[in-house]
Amino acid sequence: MSQAAAHVSGLDSRRAREHSHSINEYVDVQPQHLIPRRGVVASWSAVLRMVRWSTLVRMPATGWGTVCRVFRAVAATTLILASLASLTACDSSKPKPNSGLAAALALAPQNATLVLFTDWAAFGHKDHAQTRAFAGSLANYDLLLGDALGFRSTDAAWEADVTSASGAPVTILQFDDKTDLGAVEAKFVAQGYHKSSSDGHDMLVRPAQLSADPNKTWEISLGAVAIDSKRHLMVAAGAPDAVNPILGNGPSLGERADVKALGRVGPLVSAAVSVGKSACQPLAQLSGGRMPPATLQQLRQRFTALGTLSPFTADIVGVPAAAGTTGLAALTFADAGAARANAKARAAAPPVMSAMIGAQPDAIKVTSASASGPVLKLALQTSRPPVLPEAVANRSLGFDVCL
Repeated sequence: MSQAAAHVSGLDSRRAREHSHSINEYVDVQPQHLIPRRGVVASWSAVLRMVRWSTLVRMPATGWGTVCRVFRAVAATTLILASLASLTACDSSKPKPNSGLAAALALAPQNATLVLFTDWAAFGHKDHAQTRAFAGSLANYDLLLGDALGFRSTDAAWEADVTSASGAPVTILQFDDKTDLGAVEAKFVAQGYHKSSSDGHDMLVRPAQLSADPNKTWEISLGAVAIDSKRHLMVAAGAPDAVNPILGNGPSLGERADVKALGRVGPLVSAAVSVGKSACQPLAQLSGGRMPPATLQQLRQRFTALGTLSPFTADIVGVPAAAGTTGLAALTFADAGAARANAKARAAAPPVMSAMIGAQPDAIKVTSASASGPVLKLALQTSRPPVLPEAVANRSLGFDVCL
């Protein structure tokens, strides 16, 4: 996952804050707030005035989309038919996500390369040195954010740190309906942010001149902030151009067939999802591409000796619980044959990687590997709770190597 470090470069510094303060409350997220729908609110009386008989489904302006049913008019004039055309436009909303991770993938644009996800509710709304959380790009600033803006990133029900196709990082925070984001918006303005519009989206933009106040270092990551009070959503990035794709209605990363297939791995409270070149880790790019040719050749031989390591197009690595040392991974291949062929070699790859980077041999162990269609599923055991987020950041999982 070659771009994971874009969002977790502060992981080690977060771990150093072993005794950092975290005063947060659990709040549950309501899935109907995650994705808006486009619909028509039709008045029964208005409809009955236009047609003698019809089958109508009332479509509220907010909430989740359902399949439209077309009016069937017994007798209508051309004018009535024209009116019906506007009333019966089918709702094109996306399917309802069944988890926080699914909701995050539904918001990430389809050309995103990496999504780091954390269900902060499952983590008790706390970040600490031994955390198994993959997302947490703003956690280093939480004390300062609490003082200046009245919220902390870990107050959110869940967080998704998205790496765009350009490499620009974006943070999505989904709050519950008890969080007053209107008050947060007012505090941004009080901090010197001004309201602006970009590509039709309202945003708060930081002052052109960054503050010299050491207590406002969070401004670097919060260059542009969009707040959707109806969906209890906050989207933040260094610039408006990075925020816009999250707010649009274009195709999402979660709609990719190879990403959909990863849903078979099971529920996860924190995870990293990557696609394309970010998923399949080229061996030559380890150590930033600075590995001596002779060393690279030796390493290539060690991995090749394991068996088949063919390319895959998407993968997920995550943890099913906030505590413990177990994990799960899944990789999507071109077909079922490729998934089966890769099982043995990829299950044996982590110790080879551990030896290369000088980590303890059992840092990551694959306890089982099974193929289901084009997806290879791996059950993982780690030596310490935070090993998997660290390995994603350091590109040292092993089983995601591509030769």
